[in-house]
Amino acid sequence: WSAVAGAAASRDTIAIVHARLYTMETTEPIEDATIVVRDGRVQAVGAALAPPVGAKVVDAAGHIVTPGFMSAGTQLGLVEIASLPDTRDYSLVTGTLGAAFDVQYALNANSTLVTLAVDDGLTRAIAFPDGSPVAPFLGQAAVLQLGTPPDLLERARVAMFVRVGGWAAGAAGGSRSASWILLRNAL
Repeated sequence: WSAVAGAAASRDTIAIVHARLYTMETTEPIEDATIVVRDGRVQAVGAALAPPVGAKVVDAAGHIVTPGFMSAGTQLGLVEIASLPDTRDYSLVTGTLGAAFDVQYALNANSTLVTLAVDDGLTRAIAFPDGSPVAPFLGQAAVLQLGTPPDLLERARVAMFVRVGGWAAGAAGGSRSASWILLRNAL
């Protein structure tokens, strides 16, 4: 389905026919389903619907089709090889950005990991920051739209990430209590 969604961005209308469709609304699939995608968005689904005139028709031949998956917490687009620091853009080691650290500026739409995620059915993700020397703030996350190059970013600054307690207490002066006080004072 994600490969079809990527193609839908380049064509006006696609009709996926003869699918075994799981809609997430019921436990039973819709057999011999037709899914109409217009301008990258699902417009209609149903059993044995006729494809719209002029639509590109893709025969699913009875294969399973599901809505795209979303990862609500990843560094997708922010890291290529975890063991190479030069390819990791999800955290800060030094500096004073803290809450101002915004991952959107480091997103890599050409990452091979993005391609693999799309092939596995991932259509959206939230890329989040994972480290900052400014307690308790890690920075701002972004929503990613996968499979529609060249833009990976769908929406920036969707969430603020903080780390409170445990080993993060060291960045706040050594106390979990200090982490909570810093967060409350900032808000």
